Amino acid sequence: MIITLSGCVPPAPKADVDAAMMTYVACLHSAAKQVDDGKSDAISVAVAIQPMCAQEFRQSVLLYGQGMSMRARLIYEQGMDGKQLEFATGAVLDERSIPKNQPYVADDPLTAGLKAANSGDGATAVKLLLPLAKHGNIYAQSSLGMIYEGGEGVKENDVEAVKWFRKAAENGEVNAQFALGIKYEIGKGIKQDYVQAYKWLNISIEHIEDFPKSANRNGIIKTRNDLASLMTPEQIAEAQRLTREWKPMMQNQ
Repeated sequence: MIITLSGCVPPAPKADVDAAMMTYVACLHSAAKQVDDGKSDAISVAVAIQPMCAQEFRQSVLLYGQGMSMRARLIYEQGMDGKQLEFATGAVLDERSIPKNQPYVADDPLTAGLKAANSGDGATAVKLLLPLAKHGNIYAQSSLGMIYEGGEGVKENDVEAVKWFRKAAENGEVNAQFALGIKYEIGKGIKQDYVQAYKWLNISIEHIEDFPKSANRNGIIKTRNDLASLMTPEQIAEAQRLTREWKPMMQNQ
């Protein structure tokens, strides 16, 4: 077991970290060859192959995060989880032999928007993702939240970030659920509310698409438990009730 407290374990050798990432990327390429029929849109194929390389992804993340503090590691892992779709999509596009100087796919705006977001081109990402987000695409909504939160190529706007995190979170996007919980905890872009923060952190724990015992999930659990230490028993009970009653809005329609 890797101990995640800072100073307990030294950082992994760079060669080991690089090798783990190369193994993960190679797995995605192999999976893309097996699954891709060349007719489906790239994003759908990418979603399908992600679980096939989950173990390789987790090993890469664990090695890179070795030696970090719990908080730093959690932030890193959340960021990497949000990039899984980009990595998988890149593998699919590479296997389809799309020219390297053609980064955006005209008939696949979600892929193009996610790539733009992850390359720091927030202005292009917003242009591509906003129409999709308005039509309910949870990945586009969550990405917009991250773009506005970080001010990546656009003016930083925490209120706008919360708006898109909420839309994605209410429809089941786990990264947005975690992000919304943190926003409620610190009161940035929205009024501080520990009950709502605990609720959304709890929901993200229950729905995270990862190994049940992953460091990522355990890190979120620690964040929630640290928050609970600031709450009254009545507040915790209310947050747990709200968690039990929550259903994705798409299921309520």
